[in-house]
Amino acid sequence: MRNFICVALAVCATTRLFAQSPPSGSTPATTAEVEALREEVKSLKEMVQTLQQQVKDQQSAKNNSNAPALPENPEPQTAETASSPAPSASAPPLFPTTDTAVVTSAPSVNANGTSTFPTTDESVTTTPSSVTTTDTSSSLTQPIPIIGGGNNKNYMNISFDGMFALAASSDRHLDRLEVGDHDPLQRGFNGRNAEIALDGAVDPYFEGFANIVLKLDNNNQTEIELEEAFLQTTNLPYGLQIKAGQFFDAFGRINPTHPHTWEFADSPLVNGRLLGGDGLRGVGAQLAWALPVPWYAQFIFAVQNGRGGTAYSFRNPGDDGVFYDRTTINRDASALHDMLYVPRLETSF
Repeated sequence: MRNFICVALAVCATTRLFAQSPPSGSTPATTAEVEALREEVKSLKEMVQTLQQQVKDQQSAKNNSNAPALPENPEPQTAETASSPAPSASAPPLFPTTDTAVVTSAPSVNANGTSTFPTTDESVTTTPSSVTTTDTSSSLTQPIPIIGGGNNKNYMNISFDGMFALAASSDRHLDRLEVGDHDPLQRGFNGRNAEIALDGAVDPYFEGFANIVLKLDNNNQTEIELEEAFLQTTNLPYGLQIKAGQFFDAFGRINPTHPHTWEFADSPLVNGRLLGGDGLRGVGAQLAWALPVPWYAQFIFAVQNGRGGTAYSFRNPGDDGVFYDRTTINRDASALHDMLYVPRLETSF
């Protein structure tokens, strides 16, 4: 609009000059008239230049209003921040893993529209949108990242916890009363569970977990136990998840959890008598399916070896081939019926 006004003024000025120019054969203009015309042309030129400058100023103000606002008090860049590259906007999301015994209540949805699998063991996989990267300070309740990459990605976490107990009893043989493998076994101080937990993303489709436990017996000798070590998928379609390795079975409420997550000092009596002091676990594979229903529901089916001290109680080898005054039989895997099968259906409304 400003450009149009400038052009119109210039045209009007030219027209006026032609209109005031004397026709052929008329009396020539005097010096005063010529000088007046010059002054008028000069004023018109100045007006056009003023309007053009106003148009330029308005255009610059419009461009500045579209630019992102800068901080009022920007901090000076150091040599490290100036040399470090800016994080890419298309960087892959973090792969979050934690070491808490929490069961998610409902499956979420992937970017491709399929349901993600809610974990049932002692690791919870959160969605990238729920992971905050603003607070990088360490916390006593969070695993310590020991292997990391750019853009604040953590590929491996490590955590350590210890359980120590002070026991008092009228019975000298606590090992006859306590049924859990991590329960106090003597009067006085006990150190029955010191656990190293490792977890991390293998790639965008798998994550790995390992729990290594150290125990002190009554003679203060150290025992090492590979409690869990497994690999599980993270991005299968149709709400499916596969887990393979050494893991606790999803049987009951206590068995899939670790002692450091309990709100009590020792293992429940029925859990230790039925599933064994170390819980029902073994080497095998597990398939889980988050059912496509409006409420939370998932089906889990695990297959494991049917022998060993942790394949309790009907699969336990016993002591010297005797288990509760009954002679045990060979549990070598020679057929499908020699395996241990653990189905589970869980739901909530």
